[in-house]
Amino acid sequence: MMQKDMCPNCFGNNYVFESKYMSGRCLSCGYRPQVGKFSDRALLPKVTLNNGKYILGRVLGEGGFGITYKAVDLINGSICCIKEYVPYTDSERKKGSKMLTHKKNKLIEFNDGLEKFQREMSALNVLRGIEGVVQFKDQFSENGTLYYVMEYLEGWNLTRFIKTIKPPFANITEIILKVAKILMVMHEKDHPIYHRDISPENIYISDNKVYLIDFGNAKVIIFDSDRRDTRLIFKPGFGAPEQAVFDAPQGAYTDVYGLASSYYYALTGIRIPSAIDRINGAVYTPLKNVINCPEEISDAVDKALIMNINERTGSAREFVEGICSADRLEILPKFSVVVGTNIVMSGDIALDKEIAVGREDSDIIIDYGEISKNHLTIYYDSHEKNFTVVDKSTNGTFIDGIRMEKGWSYTVYPSTTLVLGNDVCRICLDAKYLLK
Repeated sequence: MMQKDMCPNCFGNNYVFESKYMSGRCLSCGYRPQVGKFSDRALLPKVTLNNGKYILGRVLGEGGFGITYKAVDLINGSICCIKEYVPYTDSERKKGSKMLTHKKNKLIEFNDGLEKFQREMSALNVLRGIEGVVQFKDQFSENGTLYYVMEYLEGWNLTRFIKTIKPPFANITEIILKVAKILMVMHEKDHPIYHRDISPENIYISDNKVYLIDFGNAKVIIFDSDRRDTRLIFKPGFGAPEQAVFDAPQGAYTDVYGLASSYYYALTGIRIPSAIDRINGAVYTPLKNVINCPEEISDAVDKALIMNINERTGSAREFVEGICSADRLEILPKFSVVVGTNIVMSGDIALDKEIAVGREDSDIIIDYGEISKNHLTIYYDSHEKNFTVVDKSTNGTFIDGIRMEKGWSYTVYPSTTLVLGNDVCRICLDAKYLLK
């Protein structure tokens, strides 16, 4: 008789051991463990953490500083993702033990890595609630190390996505523009946040949504002096040249370089020469010389990949404007109405026409709670490629927690969320990008 156990993937009780394969499989979801793929320092499935709040499943990934697990929150039953600080070269865990310790004479290195891990937690906490950023949920200390909890995403990174799906030019462009708009929110905060590790591996597609992940190298800028960093953070083919030089200034232009090189790779399958190789004479080939694409898009990518930061595209917003200037790129504005966590309505927005939103006698009727009869108007300018929003309500319209002045015009861009009267009902303005 087969003995059944908890599946490390779906957490059902239909996982069986098969001596024929010297491994197990789940009779429900079909999961089989990938023996030998991850180090033996990973905690085993069914281990509980944080006083029994979480139970671990399978390992999702392993890097130089951490191991990521699929897990269940036993309080609410939701699937989540838990990252454990486990520096590969500086730590050890005895077989059968949950305790993690630093290796002999590696305390300084262990603590340096811990600082990086804490920085990732802090960045995610600051960015909590921003669409397109994996959501931070919890953090705790246990077993001689640190853990933080994130929402679980089922999907593919951009590298795997383009190799498997082979999406057309317009779809790749849409993904890159959505990432650029996430960066716009990060860079334009009172205290800007720079990701500093933009690459196809850190752009994630899940349930038709685009996410930016892995904030281990992120930096929150409190003072202007913070724009310099003595640590070298460099990914060949995607890292900007200033990331390969000690104490070089870094800024929004650093993330723009990483995003443009990711775009180039996604369109062509070719990594541009490493910035270090370019410093030593390697030649960058303009995008239009590799593939057939609108000249405006090639120009926007080429400018974003200039080595000199004073000549390079300086912001994610400028990069978006360059891409969207292409005559062959058609932009279709869209809206969706969200109540709580549910999309209750969605559709297209007419070009160059004022659209009324309200409880009655409107183009978009939302009969809910604090929505006014004539709540607001939306106008999409096909030339400027942005939205104009005017609040006309009693209970207010909010952008980033700030109430709009009634009767004033506000210019917003795709991927903007408006809160209508309260934090439950929202209207999300976005766009779809197609090549004519």
